[in-house]
Amino acid sequence: MLQTRGVRRAVAAPFLAAAVLAASLTACTSGAEDDAGTDDPAGAGAGRSAAPAPPGRHSTLPEPCGSVAPSLLKRLVPGAEDYDGEARLTYDTDRRAGCKWSGRDSAADHYLSVDFERVVSYDTAVSDDDQAQQEFLALATGAGIPDLPSAAPAGRSGEAKAGGDGTDDGTPDAEDSPADEDSPADEDSPAAPSASGPAADGTGAPGTSSRLLGGIGDAAFVHDRLTARGTGTHRDVTLVFRTSNVLVTVEYSQWPLDRSVVPAGGALQLRARSVAAELVEQFDD
Repeated sequence: MLQTRGVRRAVAAPFLAAAVLAASLTACTSGAEDDAGTDDPAGAGAGRSAAPAPPGRHSTLPEPCGSVAPSLLKRLVPGAEDYDGEARLTYDTDRRAGCKWSGRDSAADHYLSVDFERVVSYDTAVSDDDQAQQEFLALATGAGIPDLPSAAPAGRSGEAKAGGDGTDDGTPDAEDSPADEDSPADEDSPAAPSASGPAADGTGAPGTSSRLLGGIGDAAFVHDRLTARGTGTHRDVTLVFRTSNVLVTVEYSQWPLDRSVVPAGGALQLRARSVAAELVEQFDD
Protein backbone atom coordinates (compact mmCIF):
# COMPACT_ATOMS: atom_id res chain seq x y z
CA MET A 1 0.00 0.00 0.00
CA LEU A 2 2.83 2.37 0.87
CA GLN A 3 4.55 1.46 -2.37
CA THR A 4 1.43 2.33 -4.40
CA ARG A 5 1.17 5.76 -2.79
CA GLY A 6 4.84 6.42 -3.52
CA VAL A 7 4.37 5.52 -7.17
CA ARG A 8 1.36 7.86 -7.45
CA ARG A 9 3.32 10.71 -5.93
CA ALA A 10 6.25 10.04 -8.23
CA VAL A 11 3.98 10.05 -11.29
CA ALA A 12 2.04 13.20 -10.24
CA ALA A 13 5.10 15.28 -9.39
CA PRO A 14 6.22 15.93 -12.99
CA PHE A 15 2.69 16.97 -14.03
CA LEU A 16 2.38 19.32 -11.05
CA ALA A 17 5.73 20.91 -11.83
CA ALA A 18 4.74 21.35 -15.48
CA ALA A 19 1.44 22.97 -14.49
CA VAL A 20 3.18 25.42 -12.16
CA LEU A 21 5.70 26.29 -14.87
CA ALA A 22 2.97 26.83 -17.47
CA ALA A 23 1.03 29.10 -15.12
CA SER A 24 4.14 31.16 -14.43
CA LEU A 25 4.87 31.56 -18.14
CA THR A 26 1.28 32.61 -18.81
CA ALA A 27 1.41 35.24 -16.09
CA CYS A 28 4.70 36.65 -17.40
CA THR A 29 3.40 36.77 -20.97
CA SER A 30 0.18 38.48 -19.90
CA GLY A 31 2.08 41.05 -17.86
CA ALA A 32 4.38 41.85 -20.76
CA GLU A 33 1.41 42.30 -23.09
CA ASP A 34 -0.30 44.57 -20.57
CA ASP A 35 2.84 46.67 -20.23
CA ALA A 36 3.17 46.90 -23.99
CA GLY A 37 -0.46 47.91 -24.32
CA THR A 38 0.03 50.62 -21.74
CA ASP A 39 3.12 52.04 -23.45
CA ASP A 40 1.76 52.06 -27.02
CA PRO A 41 -0.70 54.96 -26.69
CA ALA A 42 1.94 57.18 -25.12
CA GLY A 43 4.44 56.36 -27.84
CA ALA A 44 1.89 56.86 -30.57
CA GLY A 45 0.78 60.17 -29.05
CA ALA A 46 4.34 61.43 -28.93
CA GLY A 47 4.65 60.82 -32.65
CA ARG A 48 1.43 62.71 -33.42
CA SER A 49 2.48 66.17 -32.12
CA ALA A 50 0.82 69.10 -33.92
CA ALA A 51 2.71 70.48 -36.90
CA PRO A 52 3.86 74.11 -36.54
CA ALA A 53 1.82 76.81 -38.28
CA PRO A 54 3.12 77.78 -41.74
CA PRO A 55 5.42 80.80 -42.11
CA GLY A 56 4.32 83.97 -43.88
CA ARG A 57 4.74 84.49 -47.61
CA HIS A 58 7.15 87.39 -47.21
CA SER A 59 10.63 86.78 -45.78
CA THR A 60 12.11 90.16 -46.81
CA LEU A 61 10.94 93.74 -47.36
CA PRO A 62 11.36 96.01 -50.39
CA GLU A 63 13.58 99.07 -50.19
CA PRO A 64 11.14 101.76 -48.97
CA CYS A 65 12.71 104.93 -50.37
CA GLY A 66 12.56 103.47 -53.87
CA SER A 67 9.07 102.04 -53.47
CA VAL A 68 7.13 105.10 -54.71
CA ALA A 69 7.46 106.21 -58.32
CA PRO A 70 9.20 109.60 -58.78
CA SER A 71 6.30 110.89 -60.88
CA LEU A 72 3.86 110.16 -58.03
CA LEU A 73 6.18 111.71 -55.45
CA LYS A 74 6.32 114.94 -57.45
CA ARG A 75 2.54 115.14 -57.45
CA LEU A 76 2.11 114.34 -53.76
CA VAL A 77 5.11 116.20 -52.38
CA PRO A 78 5.69 119.17 -54.71
CA GLY A 79 8.68 121.35 -54.01
CA ALA A 80 10.70 118.65 -52.23
CA GLU A 81 14.43 119.32 -52.13
CA ASP A 82 15.27 115.62 -52.33
CA TYR A 83 12.99 112.98 -53.82
CA ASP A 84 15.34 110.21 -52.71
CA GLY A 85 13.64 110.37 -49.31
CA GLU A 86 14.93 109.96 -45.77
CA ALA A 87 15.19 106.33 -44.65
CA ARG A 88 13.87 105.25 -41.29
CA LEU A 89 16.55 104.21 -38.80
CA THR A 90 16.19 100.47 -38.20
CA TYR A 91 18.39 97.59 -37.03
CA ASP A 92 16.93 94.95 -39.35
CA THR A 93 15.58 96.09 -42.70
CA ASP A 94 14.06 92.64 -43.29
CA ARG A 95 11.77 93.18 -40.30
CA ARG A 96 11.08 96.93 -40.33
CA ALA A 97 11.79 99.65 -42.91
CA GLY A 98 10.42 103.06 -43.80
CA CYS A 99 11.01 106.33 -45.64
CA LYS A 100 9.61 109.87 -45.58
CA TRP A 101 9.46 112.89 -47.87
CA SER A 102 8.48 116.53 -47.36
CA GLY A 103 8.03 119.52 -49.61
CA ARG A 104 6.46 122.96 -49.86
CA ASP A 105 4.76 124.71 -52.74
CA SER A 106 2.93 128.02 -52.87
CA ALA A 107 -0.16 126.57 -51.16
CA ALA A 108 0.91 124.15 -48.42
CA ASP A 109 3.48 121.96 -46.73
CA HIS A 110 3.18 118.31 -47.75
CA TYR A 111 4.41 115.24 -45.85
CA LEU A 112 4.46 111.61 -46.98
CA SER A 113 5.83 108.53 -45.23
CA VAL A 114 5.68 104.77 -45.82
CA ASP A 115 6.40 102.08 -43.24
CA PHE A 116 6.81 98.32 -43.74
CA GLU A 117 6.66 95.82 -40.87
CA ARG A 118 7.14 92.09 -41.41
CA VAL A 119 5.30 90.22 -38.67
CA VAL A 120 6.73 86.99 -37.25
CA SER A 121 4.77 84.78 -34.86
CA TYR A 122 6.71 83.20 -32.02
CA ASP A 123 3.81 80.87 -31.20
CA THR A 124 4.10 77.65 -33.21
CA ALA A 125 0.31 77.31 -33.14
CA VAL A 126 -0.24 80.76 -34.71
CA SER A 127 0.84 81.47 -38.29
CA ASP A 128 2.62 84.67 -39.29
CA ASP A 129 -0.44 85.70 -41.33
CA ASP A 130 -2.78 85.21 -38.37
CA GLN A 131 -0.46 87.18 -36.11
CA ALA A 132 -0.33 90.00 -38.68
CA GLN A 133 -4.13 90.03 -38.85
CA GLN A 134 -4.35 90.31 -35.06
CA GLU A 135 -1.97 93.26 -35.11
CA PHE A 136 -3.88 94.85 -37.99
CA LEU A 137 -7.11 94.61 -35.99
CA ALA A 138 -5.37 96.12 -32.97
CA LEU A 139 -4.27 99.09 -35.06
CA ALA A 140 -7.78 99.47 -36.48
CA THR A 141 -9.27 99.34 -32.99
CA GLY A 142 -6.85 102.02 -31.80
CA ALA A 143 -7.92 104.20 -34.72
CA GLY A 144 -11.61 103.77 -33.86
CA ILE A 145 -12.46 101.99 -37.11
CA PRO A 146 -16.08 100.72 -37.05
CA ASP A 147 -17.46 97.39 -38.25
CA LEU A 148 -14.34 95.33 -37.56
CA PRO A 149 -14.73 91.58 -38.21
CA SER A 150 -13.66 90.60 -34.69
CA ALA A 151 -12.34 92.05 -31.45
CA ALA A 152 -8.67 92.96 -31.54
CA PRO A 153 -6.26 91.70 -28.87
CA ALA A 154 -5.09 94.18 -26.27
CA GLY A 155 -1.57 95.37 -25.70
CA ARG A 156 -0.47 96.22 -29.26
CA SER A 157 2.38 98.68 -28.87
CA GLY A 158 1.89 100.17 -32.31
CA GLU A 159 -1.65 101.43 -31.81
CA ALA A 160 -0.41 105.01 -31.73
CA LYS A 161 0.82 104.66 -35.29
CA ALA A 162 -2.74 104.65 -36.58
CA GLY A 163 -4.83 106.13 -33.80
CA GLY A 164 -2.58 108.61 -32.03
CA ASP A 165 0.51 110.68 -32.51
CA GLY A 166 2.74 107.77 -33.46
CA THR A 167 4.63 109.62 -36.18
CA ASP A 168 8.03 111.17 -35.78
CA ASP A 169 7.23 114.37 -37.64
CA GLY A 170 5.72 116.20 -34.68
CA THR A 171 2.17 116.06 -36.03
CA PRO A 172 -0.26 116.59 -33.11
CA ASP A 173 -3.33 114.51 -32.43
CA ALA A 174 -6.69 115.65 -33.72
CA GLU A 175 -8.14 115.12 -30.24
CA ASP A 176 -5.95 117.85 -28.77
CA SER A 177 -8.16 120.63 -30.12
CA PRO A 178 -11.62 120.79 -31.70
CA ALA A 179 -11.97 121.07 -35.45
CA ASP A 180 -13.70 123.96 -37.17
CA GLU A 181 -17.46 123.36 -37.16
CA ASP A 182 -17.64 124.31 -40.84
CA SER A 183 -14.85 121.93 -41.86
CA PRO A 184 -15.27 118.48 -43.48
CA ALA A 185 -14.63 116.96 -40.04
CA ASP A 186 -18.43 117.07 -39.60
CA GLU A 187 -18.56 114.15 -42.01
CA ASP A 188 -16.75 111.99 -39.42
CA SER A 189 -19.98 110.99 -37.72
CA PRO A 190 -21.51 107.57 -36.94
CA ALA A 191 -23.87 108.11 -39.85
CA ALA A 192 -21.01 108.51 -42.31
CA PRO A 193 -20.57 105.57 -44.71
CA SER A 194 -18.20 102.89 -43.42
CA ALA A 195 -18.40 100.52 -46.35
CA SER A 196 -15.35 99.59 -48.36
CA GLY A 197 -14.45 101.66 -51.39
CA PRO A 198 -15.93 104.98 -52.50
CA ALA A 199 -18.79 106.63 -50.70
CA ALA A 200 -22.29 105.74 -51.79
CA ASP A 201 -22.97 109.23 -53.18
CA GLY A 202 -22.31 108.24 -56.75
CA THR A 203 -19.47 110.71 -57.19
CA GLY A 204 -16.68 108.14 -56.97
CA ALA A 205 -14.83 110.21 -54.34
CA PRO A 206 -14.36 108.56 -50.94
CA GLY A 207 -15.90 110.05 -47.84
CA THR A 208 -13.70 111.42 -45.12
CA SER A 209 -14.79 109.06 -42.35
CA SER A 210 -12.36 106.55 -40.90
CA ARG A 211 -13.38 103.13 -42.22
CA LEU A 212 -12.39 99.76 -43.61
CA LEU A 213 -11.33 99.69 -47.25
CA GLY A 214 -11.66 97.06 -49.93
CA GLY A 215 -9.42 96.20 -52.86
CA ILE A 216 -6.11 96.88 -51.09
CA GLY A 217 -4.15 93.84 -49.94
CA ASP A 218 -5.80 91.28 -47.66
CA ALA A 219 -7.29 93.94 -45.36
CA ALA A 220 -7.09 97.73 -45.15
CA PHE A 221 -8.44 100.78 -43.35
CA VAL A 222 -8.08 104.56 -43.58
CA HIS A 223 -7.96 106.95 -40.64
CA ASP A 224 -8.69 110.64 -41.36
CA ARG A 225 -7.90 113.36 -38.82
CA LEU A 226 -8.52 117.09 -39.14
CA THR A 227 -6.78 119.32 -36.61
CA ALA A 228 -7.49 123.01 -36.06
CA ARG A 229 -5.04 125.12 -34.09
CA GLY A 230 -4.17 128.75 -33.67
CA THR A 231 -1.52 128.31 -36.33
CA GLY A 232 -4.03 126.92 -38.82
CA THR A 233 -5.69 123.69 -39.88
CA HIS A 234 -3.99 120.56 -41.13
CA ARG A 235 -5.19 117.14 -42.20
CA ASP A 236 -3.52 113.78 -41.63
CA VAL A 237 -4.56 110.64 -43.50
CA THR A 238 -3.24 107.24 -42.39
CA LEU A 239 -3.86 104.19 -44.58
CA VAL A 240 -2.87 100.78 -43.23
CA PHE A 241 -3.10 97.54 -45.17
CA ARG A 242 -2.00 93.95 -44.66
CA THR A 243 -0.53 91.71 -47.33
CA SER A 244 0.07 88.23 -45.92
CA ASN A 245 2.44 88.73 -42.96
CA VAL A 246 3.43 92.35 -43.73
CA LEU A 247 1.75 95.51 -42.43
CA VAL A 248 2.15 98.62 -44.59
CA THR A 249 1.37 102.13 -43.33
CA VAL A 250 1.02 105.16 -45.61
CA GLU A 251 0.77 108.57 -43.91
CA TYR A 252 -0.01 111.71 -45.90
CA SER A 253 -0.43 115.17 -44.39
CA GLN A 254 -1.14 118.65 -45.71
CA TRP A 255 -0.61 121.93 -43.84
CA PRO A 256 -2.03 124.90 -45.84
CA LEU A 257 -0.03 128.12 -45.63
CA ASP A 258 -3.31 130.06 -45.63
CA ARG A 259 -4.83 129.51 -42.17
CA SER A 260 -8.35 129.85 -43.52
CA VAL A 261 -7.97 126.92 -45.91
CA VAL A 262 -9.24 123.49 -44.83
CA PRO A 263 -7.59 120.55 -46.65
CA ALA A 264 -10.09 118.30 -48.42
CA GLY A 265 -10.20 114.85 -46.88
CA GLY A 266 -11.38 113.10 -50.04
CA ALA A 267 -8.48 114.41 -52.12
CA LEU A 268 -5.86 113.42 -49.55
CA GLN A 269 -7.35 109.95 -49.16
CA LEU A 270 -7.24 109.40 -52.91
CA ARG A 271 -3.55 110.33 -52.92
CA ALA A 272 -2.81 107.97 -50.05
CA ARG A 273 -4.64 105.20 -51.91
CA SER A 274 -2.58 105.84 -55.03
CA VAL A 275 0.58 105.22 -52.98
CA ALA A 276 -0.91 102.08 -51.43
CA ALA A 277 -1.84 100.75 -54.87
CA GLU A 278 1.80 101.02 -55.98
CA LEU A 279 3.06 99.33 -52.83
CA VAL A 280 0.64 96.39 -53.12
CA GLU A 281 2.01 95.59 -56.57
CA GLN A 282 5.55 95.41 -55.20
CA PHE A 283 4.54 92.86 -52.56
CA ASP A 284 2.59 90.84 -55.12
CA ASP A 285 5.64 90.44 -57.39
